[in-house]
Amino acid sequence: MGSPLYDEEKFEVGITAQSESSYVAELRRPGGVISANAEVALPEALPQEIEDSPPARRGDPVAGPDHVGPAASFASLTNLQRHGCQAFRYGWGGEHDMQTYLRDASQMPELLQRNGGAYANMSFILGCSNWILASNAYMNPWIHLETRSQNFRPIPTGTAIVAEMKVADFYEKKGHEFVDVEVALFDEQNDACLSAIKLRAIYKLRGAQEPRGE
Repeated sequence: MGSPLYDEEKFEVGITAQSESSYVAELRRPGGVISANAEVALPEALPQEIEDSPPARRGDPVAGPDHVGPAASFASLTNLQRHGCQAFRYGWGGEHDMQTYLRDASQMPELLQRNGGAYANMSFILGCSNWILASNAYMNPWIHLETRSQNFRPIPTGTAIVAEMKVADFYEKKGHEFVDVEVALFDEQNDACLSAIKLRAIYKLRGAQEPRGE
């Protein structure tokens, strides 16, 4: 992490390299400070272990939309790691608040436009991993550090999604407290895996007070 991006702060995203099947982008804060980078690619073929065994739905209990988990801590994350997490439902439709990530919706890629099919965009897909983590373990503030994801199929308008999560690891480093989670999104109608996401975040900043609920 080069430099955190704060809520409501203006930023620019620029592509630094691209080919027919990939691109590399940088997110820059005012003054040209690079805050994040991303690499997106269409592989010629999936690695065999992914192609043969995408995540399977476990059947975790699905929480209500207003569920708020306990404050993130070593104790609560230990409990989630040992006993499992709550699953959550999300729905994708062309009228979703995240239907566009551009000020001018007409500039969205055709497949992501309402009149072009309104397939779910990556802002929504990766947003699901943020939402399920924050719902299982309350965090305020927290810092998103890294995401690695693999999409298995497009998500068309009207798809009902079930997200499942497991806590892979949590640890302290230089006074910050980190958590790694693995999230999988499934089509509720047939349990097909739509996307697999690995997310790393700082859930407690160095010197921060304990969040509510401790």
